[in-house]
Amino acid sequence: MAFPSAAAPVPPRFEARAPEVLPPGALWAADVVTTAGRPHGQMVMAFATKPLDGPAGDSEGLPTGVSLTSPDGCTLVAGHTAVYACPVVDGGRTVPGFRIADDAPNSTTYSGFAYVPEGGDIAAGVTTAQTATVVPADGQHGVSQMTVKTAAQAALSTIDAPPLPNLSAGASVRQRVRVHAVDAGEFAVSFALADGQPSWRDRDVLVSEVTAGAGAVCTLHEPRLFTLSRNFYCRLEPGEHTIEYTLTAPAGVQTWRAEADLSYNIYSRSKSPVTAAVASFSLQGGPLRLDHQLLATDGSGLLYAYAGTGRASDPFRTRYLIGGGWQAFNALTKLAPVTENLIYQPATPASAYAANPDDLVGRDKDGVLWFYQRDFHRADLYAPRTRIGGGWSIYDQLTGAGDLTSDGKADLLARDKTGTLWLYRGTGDGRAPFASRIRIGGGWNAYGLLAASGDVTGDGTPDLVARDAAGTLWLYTGTGKVTAPFASRTRIGGGWNSYTQISVVGDVNRDGNADLVARDASGVLWLYTATGTASTPFAPRTRIGGGWNTYTHVL
Repeated sequence: MAFPSAAAPVPPRFEARAPEVLPPGALWAADVVTTAGRPHGQMVMAFATKPLDGPAGDSEGLPTGVSLTSPDGCTLVAGHTAVYACPVVDGGRTVPGFRIADDAPNSTTYSGFAYVPEGGDIAAGVTTAQTATVVPADGQHGVSQMTVKTAAQAALSTIDAPPLPNLSAGASVRQRVRVHAVDAGEFAVSFALADGQPSWRDRDVLVSEVTAGAGAVCTLHEPRLFTLSRNFYCRLEPGEHTIEYTLTAPAGVQTWRAEADLSYNIYSRSKSPVTAAVASFSLQGGPLRLDHQLLATDGSGLLYAYAGTGRASDPFRTRYLIGGGWQAFNALTKLAPVTENLIYQPATPASAYAANPDDLVGRDKDGVLWFYQRDFHRADLYAPRTRIGGGWSIYDQLTGAGDLTSDGKADLLARDKTGTLWLYRGTGDGRAPFASRIRIGGGWNAYGLLAASGDVTGDGTPDLVARDAAGTLWLYTGTGKVTAPFASRTRIGGGWNSYTQISVVGDVNRDGNADLVARDASGVLWLYTATGTASTPFAPRTRIGGGWNTYTHVL
């Protein structure tokens, strides 16, 4: 009976790592990859400051600023400056490691390798490695190189990034950027929202038709904008390049401020390119309506936020935790509807606080009022609290009024136990947020509940709703005047004593009017969307959901 003969062993073959460009301070290993077979023996690796195409040993050594840091099992071959013999066992191998000094100048290190089987001639391997560029290729030897380029060298490549053409809803626009590439590298573009914008929640805007001239190869990586991913990149050879692309927006997109984040990176492994630029543009469509958040504290003192969706049918997303300790307050109110989180990098500018004055105030059991300023850069929404002062136990109702006086700052309303309503004008100063109080008038003890902070009627001034002992809800439209901030009341309707909590939450359905939520005694939360008219300020209620009686405050 004949048996098949054993297959002949596959001859080992190797391939050098692709050439790299690295910055000062980086680490480098002249790696060699086994592509076939299971070699046993030595890998001879020679390093020089000139190409390995001349006499053996020509320019042997390492450039200034490049030094051996990790032999990793390799040994220096006797009689040589920068030639190492590295063991290869069952295909596994070791390679020497090098460090580039922080002050290293521009240079190139040339690397040649030659495989010497077990028992082979190391001296012959040294000669082959040192002349690897001119020795006929056979998979047993090869060459690579590592180039050091300083940050100053990298900065010679520049990006011309003027303001880009704006993009209209339902249209396309061709945008163009130019790159002056002194060295070969990778140009990359990603699209982001500008500072002060909310997180992207509109329909897809797409990039397509990326083109460039000779010496450029472009790849479209992610067609959708604002996905936190680079959208396309181009490998550029040295020279002048013009890169063009098309942006397309669907009909009905809102108006957003956006930017193209542009970078040019000559380095092989650096994540932070020296050359970067930002080119701004706008998506021009319908008005951008900020979604508002609903805040709620439970019996254990945890404060939660429910981010808005912009849809009246399901107005709030799943809650997220802001923090604990809020059981210390027997009164808690927002000063204005709480806007969604806005994008600010690296820190929130002072102008954001003025434009979005949705701070909180809370009164503790000792009558001390505390101020929590909104911080759009913090995950927990609010900066550490500031003490305003004591004596606030004289009031039995506190409600944020929004910008009641039309000066761009959020105000506070406080009713004392005699029924007098007082106005504390906002100052815009987080250390002393309120000016001295101003008397609005008496007789407000007719109401068991006051809720303000939002513009219900759509006239640009916040309004106030008040529920009397009979359960009738009344609307006081804001006038914008300090001396007489409210017009005469208008009756909304009866039956509102079925609710244990009422809050003017803000614009839930993105129509520009502040809507109202109300929780009934069974824990069901209801939504009343504002109509924008004072005569009939709210549409019929819709059910949000049950289980809301777990909360002590709904804001």
